Amino acid sequence: MKHEISAGAVIYFGGSGKRTYLLLKNKKGHWDFAKGHVEEGEAPLDAARRGNIKSSNLFFGVCGV
Repeated sequence: MKHEISAGAVIYFGGSGKRTYLLLKNKKGHWDFAKGHVEEGEAPLDAARRGNIKSSNLFFGVCGV
């Protein structure tokens, strides 16, 4: 059985106690956070960024890791 690893991020916008989260609707109609499959030799954070850019064209910074 092939083993794959995905990495994602919870992307949100806003402040002052109100946040709007980015969710993507996949081809099957399910909602999910942006993510990407981790390629060989790739760091999970890089895979998460790549998957997010590919899915939404948005770049993100990291906080609270």
